[in-house]
Amino acid sequence: ISPPLGYDTAEKEQSVTISLESAELAEASCTFFDSRTKGASPKTGDGNSLRLYIVLAVLCCIGQVVLTLLRRCDKL
Repeated sequence: ISPPLGYDTAEKEQSVTISLESAELAEASCTFFDSRTKGASPKTGDGNSLRLYIVLAVLCCIGQVVLTLLRRCDKL
């Protein structure tokens, strides 16, 4: 249909035909490769995970400080 961004397309359609002489030996191999263009690599959507972990760690630290202060004030 269409390749992902950053990949070349074949200039013409390629077809493979496999014919078997015997039903006992049915082995075939075919090798294709993806050719990348020189542009930027495609984005996978996993670029913000470090930022998420940092925000969660900061929120946990703030929650721990609040709990510690409440315990010291005998309000919990």
